[in-house]
Amino acid sequence: MAYCAADTGFYPEFTVQDYLLYIGALKGIRPAVARKRVKELIVKVGLTKEAATKMKKLSGGMKRRAGIAQAMLNDPGILILDEPAAGLDPNERIRFRNLISYKNS
Repeated sequence: MAYCAADTGFYPEFTVQDYLLYIGALKGIRPAVARKRVKELIVKVGLTKEAATKMKKLSGGMKRRAGIAQAMLNDPGILILDEPAAGLDPNERIRFRNLISYKNS
């Protein structure tokens, strides 16, 4: 199970990739597995260009996408979302709906 809050706290000096790897460590995901999963999720949430950007430099919608990625990091069977599309533009809302409706096999 995983939870994505409407307002997720971030370490402002972490890059997107570092933040997700840190969350992976907190969730007990092995480093090699976490690195692979972080790469996949960065692509899926549309943050490829921002992977090396510090969290404090991201827009609200980009922070929201990073929050969604952290919630999905451990591939939860149940994902609890609080205002999941808040801060996302219409195209990102569609991407998000597709992302959460897709279950890895």
